[in-house]
Amino acid sequence: MLLSTEDVLALRAATSRPESALAAWKELMSSVDFDAINESTQRIMPSIFLNVRGQNDIPDVARMRGAFKYAWSRTTEMLHSGRGLFLALNESGIDYRILKGAAVQVVSNRLGARTMADIDMLIGANDVERMIEIMNAQGFRRSMHSECSGHSSQSHYDAMDFNSDGCHIDVHVAQYKEPSALLQLMLSVPALHVRAAGAQLPLPPPELLLLHAAFHGAQAAGPTDFVQSVVDVLALGGMVDHEQLVEQARQSGTLEALLALNAATQTVDDVSLHIKVPVSAKIRARLQAQVLRGKALISESNSMSARIAERRPSKPLVSLIRDRFQGKTRLYLTWLRTGRFAVTERFVVRLTGGFLEVPQHPWVSGTTLVAFGNSLPGSIVGSTTAREALDWRFRVRFATPEAMIRVRLISTAFDRLDAYLFCNGRGVARVIAGDISSRSVTIRNVPASAEFSLRAFWDVCPLCYQGFDDLQVRIDLGDVAGA
Repeated sequence: MLLSTEDVLALRAATSRPESALAAWKELMSSVDFDAINESTQRIMPSIFLNVRGQNDIPDVARMRGAFKYAWSRTTEMLHSGRGLFLALNESGIDYRILKGAAVQVVSNRLGARTMADIDMLIGANDVERMIEIMNAQGFRRSMHSECSGHSSQSHYDAMDFNSDGCHIDVHVAQYKEPSALLQLMLSVPALHVRAAGAQLPLPPPELLLLHAAFHGAQAAGPTDFVQSVVDVLALGGMVDHEQLVEQARQSGTLEALLALNAATQTVDDVSLHIKVPVSAKIRARLQAQVLRGKALISESNSMSARIAERRPSKPLVSLIRDRFQGKTRLYLTWLRTGRFAVTERFVVRLTGGFLEVPQHPWVSGTTLVAFGNSLPGSIVGSTTAREALDWRFRVRFATPEAMIRVRLISTAFDRLDAYLFCNGRGVARVIAGDISSRSVTIRNVPASAEFSLRAFWDVCPLCYQGFDDLQVRIDLGDVAGA
């Protein structure tokens, strides 16, 4: 993946020696206003601050410090909130590991260096039921999941999300989650036990954490994942045994991902993994990766076909939308029939601005309006088929494109229902039932037209997923949004 000039400067600021890091940060701030930095730079801002904070004359140091303090408080709060769960799991004998952001920060002793929305855990398939029991006993509720008589009650164990107030735990099952070979290897080797938040936390060795970070960087599922993975890889690079790292990369099929991240680190001046791999091993890694990609494409194709079939609208729903939907009805029905995928939604937004009609009046900052109902104000247009389509969609417009907005969602349904919030087809927030803080989200670089959608991507039906009819929306613009 190619890095932009801003990405390279931000990575140097986050990972180079302090003097070189400060020079890179000053160069970046001389070419880009702080309010205009891209999402990748925003994400690694805590690491940049940690790296340069001992230097003098740091541009925008107060805002950098604020980003670090927020990341530190979120990380420590979440770890301490999970203390009772960690202790219970340690007593239960369940073989588990802490992964990703929490593990990288704990093992490198750099709490606050990484923004963290949840704690990732790894278990084996044989421990799933006991894990669910312990989670329930510790007051955690399984989110992003619904079982009722209106649809399949089959349990899905590839991704299990649990929530207790502001503490979010994502549980991954090694046999069902990619890269499965690496995750199973993590459980097969002895854990590294590190004390944090008043409990002993079992972590994979640094070599396996680095390979996991490299895999996610190579996948780059989100726009900021690659840059964050480079930072994680370099943070762990000084702790690993290179021979063991390469051997475990071979065993787990992640050698090509490691080589890709190794190549990326070479653009960051004085810090690089400097991994040496024989040419024959590189060729084998690429062949192995091609085979795995082929299998993944087949699996993804089968999964996509199944999802399209599951999400296909019923004939009564199609008839209702044709009669009542106010907007681009044919495009909306096509989107529903082809699986409700966000990538298709983004294409429609780029092509036409959105599915719904454009509101008559621009949004006034600080206004709170009802999204759905018979008598709608002229500054918001809500879908008239939201309840039936299970797609609570509304559209607003601004007088000009906005560098930053803050959206607050108000509904009693959030006391019991989870949802994903999309803006112009891009996922911007995960709203967790009972977590009030998750109902507000800051969005940057928003065009003059913004179409939002609240919906679930897991199995739901009208019997178990209703209640957003009372949704109120507050949007603050500009400097007020960042307050």
